[in-house]
Amino acid sequence: EFIRFDTFELAEAIAGKNAPRALEIFHHLYDLSGDVQSVIGLIHWQLKRIWQAQNLLAQGTSREEIGRTLRIPPFRLGPFLSQVKRFEKVSMEEMIRKLGKLDWETKTGSVNATAALETFLAGVS
Repeated sequence: EFIRFDTFELAEAIAGKNAPRALEIFHHLYDLSGDVQSVIGLIHWQLKRIWQAQNLLAQGTSREEIGRTLRIPPFRLGPFLSQVKRFEKVSMEEMIRKLGKLDWETKTGSVNATAALETFLAGVS
């Protein structure tokens, strides 16, 4: 199937606190993979990169060095750094913590993976 969305767009929806859009993108990615765990992993990876970029920016690291360190292609760097600035560091850390908990709970079978991720995404607004 045609890939309409990617993790960058999902993170953008989360940054914009646009839960309906985040859910739409999640369902598209889930329909492609059929695996909630892989979508959780993709979200975690993207949020962690944003958090790392926040830390690098706070240390005065140049845009180019951030791009090299996080392996972000030059054509994505500008939009990525704009996205980074839209997240509050404290809320980012909280989202990463919640996502880690959700990942553990889905892997241990204590929650329904799809419903748990939908609840997480619905809570971003």
